[in-house]
Amino acid sequence: MDGAEQSAGMPNASHAWRRSHRASSGAAAPGLKTPQKEQGMTQSTLDKVLADADALSPDEQRHLRAKLDEWLTPAPTCLTEAEFEQQLVAQGILSPVPPPITDVAPYQQRTRIQVHGTPLSETIIEDRV
Repeated sequence: MDGAEQSAGMPNASHAWRRSHRASSGAAAPGLKTPQKEQGMTQSTLDKVLADADALSPDEQRHLRAKLDEWLTPAPTCLTEAEFEQQLVAQGILSPVPPPITDVAPYQQRTRIQVHGTPLSETIIEDRV
C-alpha cells in the first residue's frame, strides 16, 4: 500500500501489529480490566484479520474500507411515522396508503340502513363460543 492510501486513513498491518503487540505484552492502558485470556484470543483474531486485509489487493482494500465505513456509520436514530411508512412501502411490506380525507361533506349526508335480525356483534360472540 502506498503512502497516499495510508494517509487516507488505512494504517498498514505492521503498525497495527505493533500496537496490538504492545497491548498484548502488558503495556495496556491503565484502567482496562479485560481478562487476559479473552484479550489474547480477541487480539489473535484481530491480528489474523489485519494480516488478511494486508494481503488484499488495493481494490479489495478499498471495498473493505467502504464496507467498514458502512458498518460503522450510525443508523438514523428515530424515524417519523411517515418515514417509517415510506420505508415499509419501499420494501413491499405495505401498500401505499391513500392521503387522509380532507373533505368530509360527502360523508355528512349519509343515512343509516336498517338491519333486521340479530345484531352482528351477537353473532360474532355466539360463533366464538
